[in-house]
Amino acid sequence: MLEALAGRRVLVTGHSGFKGGWLCLWLDRLGAEVRGISLPPPTDPSFFAATGVDGLVDSRFADIRDAKALQEAAAGFDAEVVFHLAAQPIVRLSHREPADTFATNVVGTANVLDLARSMPSLRGAIVVTSESFSPLIVALRFPLRMPWNWKSCRVVIRIVLFPYRVIRSSQVRYWSAVSTPPGNFVRTISM
Repeated sequence: MLEALAGRRVLVTGHSGFKGGWLCLWLDRLGAEVRGISLPPPTDPSFFAATGVDGLVDSRFADIRDAKALQEAAAGFDAEVVFHLAAQPIVRLSHREPADTFATNVVGTANVLDLARSMPSLRGAIVVTSESFSPLIVALRFPLRMPWNWKSCRVVIRIVLFPYRVIRSSQVRYWSAVSTPPGNFVRTISM
């Protein structure tokens, strides 16, 4: 897989976050031409600035919920591979702001896949999310709230992916990084 990304044009959403930042560092080391699209880093200092990701990739700030802003941020970049990592990943925030969480994680994913579909050279798109809690644990911690806002986004994202599973003969992959003791693992679901 390393050779497959060397020299490729790669679009990474969520590049100002932790996972997206690490992916950009890795892609840069492989020699890929990377354009990153995300919101500005939410903290100062940030991993994004501390590691110099901002200087390694063609960085654009746009909200994936805004299809027009997303298209403008990607203008002139015909990606061969799209890694979609942009999301609202904070479970507690999903309880306070469920509509914003759905808009980012579901509508934003559809906007990114629409963008990917418009790229003539696209060979594949990979959608990444994380599962950082057990529904049982969340139900015990938040017994008076419905604990499903964030989890249900993940289910709806899988539904949203269905019509995009073939993009001009390219497969869309859905990766779920699952945090479980004692470490992390990744499973892929072929769409």
